[in-house]
Amino acid sequence: MASDADELVKRLKNQDHTALAELFEINRDRLSRMVSIRMDRRLKGRIDATDVLQEAYMILSQKIGNFADYPDMSPYVWMRLTVNDRLIALHRKHIQAGKRDARKEISMSQKANPDESSAEIVDTLADTVSSVGGKVARAEVTKMIKATLECMEAKDREIILMRIFEGMSNAEAAQALDLTANGASSRFSRAMDRLQKDVLKTESGEEDE
Repeated sequence: MASDADELVKRLKNQDHTALAELFEINRDRLSRMVSIRMDRRLKGRIDATDVLQEAYMILSQKIGNFADYPDMSPYVWMRLTVNDRLIALHRKHIQAGKRDARKEISMSQKANPDESSAEIVDTLADTVSSVGGKVARAEVTKMIKATLECMEAKDREIILMRIFEGMSNAEAAQALDLTANGASSRFSRAMDRLQKDVLKTESGEEDE
């Protein structure tokens, strides 16, 4: 017997707008989180995450038939693509003014760094990978985490945001980044291991030796 979630997905594939509304509401918190951590700080204050989601929902309603073209994609990843496109369009309109290709200018996946999203990202990662009783101040740990994130490959950085801050499953992250499930899992483990090792070095004072 199909679960309620499976039934909603089936109805969405059949272009049921009520199913779209229900699935969007189910995923609203994650989508809002995705917007808040990726929106350029220069847009915050003039544009609210709720407005971005509302615009994205209207677009999704218009192209609901498109979901059936991605039989293996989760509803969240499908909706997320449109939300991300709205962020890119808003960045182009309000900041880049159409001067260059906005997809190259800001890839919410590739240019999302702690300074442009939120200090909360660094603080949360510090809580996640720091040991108890480190020898250095929290400020040094967060400084190191920023530096490590900036040096990471784009997909490694992005998968950390997806898994930790959006609450995406490994399968969803794999779909969003066009990776295999094993590839996504390996990237996440490698990225987190790198952060952990750098934090331990900082906390032990090895970087000063």
